Amino acid sequence: MPETGVDPIYIGAQIVIGLQELITREISFNKGAVLTIGNFEIGSAPNIIPNTATIQGTMRTYDDDIQEHLKKRLPEIAKGIAEAYRGAAVTASEDFALVAKKVPGCMITLGAADPEADTLFPLHNPKVTFDEDAMPLGSAIFVECVTRWLEDNY
Repeated sequence: MPETGVDPIYIGAQIVIGLQELITREISFNKGAVLTIGNFEIGSAPNIIPNTATIQGTMRTYDDDIQEHLKKRLPEIAKGIAEAYRGAAVTASEDFALVAKKVPGCMITLGAADPEADTLFPLHNPKVTFDEDAMPLGSAIFVECVTRWLEDNY
């Protein structure tokens, strides 16, 4: 009796599509915004409609106005789609850029490509491998940054 329930699989799929439309139809391509859905968890059996779905992703832009627009529209789209199919959506997030506006911060890229790897894959690719010998260097850079900041501010 699937007609008596709410299908989070269908709702989640429509939300993913809707969020992609947000980037392609509301943001100019020359403004630089990216939305990646990297995780969609749902269900555990082929003959049961699950109660919930979890969609996880990232959104990035360097433009504050676009960031505010996306932060407003993303929950509107998720909520609107879910409600259209008798469901509900809740959004939550953390944002390094917001923290870095209030607390001194920076992003550091540590070259840690595995020289033994047959093919180099970019960060966030499921096939990426890292040379763990770079970890002490990364840790040393972090400690140096913290030490200098503490020396300058305390």
